[in-house]
Amino acid sequence: MSLASSNSQRDHSNSMNTQWSPTSSHQQSNNNRSNTRHSSQRHRTIPCTRSILSVVEVRFIELTRCLYQAKAIVQDLSSFHASILPTLSLSTYHCPTHLSNEGIGSAPFLQHIKQYLDEKFKKFTKLCRILMMILSRLEQNVQVKPERVQSFRNEIMEEWRVANDIKQQIQTYLHQNNHLFDGSQPDLLHETSPSPPI
Repeated sequence: MSLASSNSQRDHSNSMNTQWSPTSSHQQSNNNRSNTRHSSQRHRTIPCTRSILSVVEVRFIELTRCLYQAKAIVQDLSSFHASILPTLSLSTYHCPTHLSNEGIGSAPFLQHIKQYLDEKFKKFTKLCRILMMILSRLEQNVQVKPERVQSFRNEIMEEWRVANDIKQQIQTYLHQNNHLFDGSQPDLLHETSPSPPI
């Protein structure tokens, strides 16, 4: 047999070994579909962050946010209290004839104080009611420990006490020293305390 004939037979044998097979093509197609399906399942099994949190956890997050806002208002009231009373105390040494203008101790100034307190307490009371509503819902869930709910309730009531004390101190000071400021609007300064939101 010649060398050319031997090479021709070897090339024919290799081409037979690499010939396309319907069976191998079908198996490859199945493997591709299987990989696509597994990849799709992996994507579907990744839950969003919202679904990971339980209803109880979501409510505790809402509770914490509202409580933070309520504490921020109490902090604002504390800062206002710390700055306004010394200012008013200094103004009592001024001559009463100079208190009829737009300055410290005048009726517009006292009206501004009342408006500030009313607006802050309106927001604070609304937040406290929301907090109590969330706590009431959490109390109905058997997964929540009563001690945890009571701890939040005590914290809310403490913030309410501090805020109410600040408001009362400012109003009492203005009422007692009303004759040193502008006595034309005494009802503007003396009000009853709001009830706790429980």
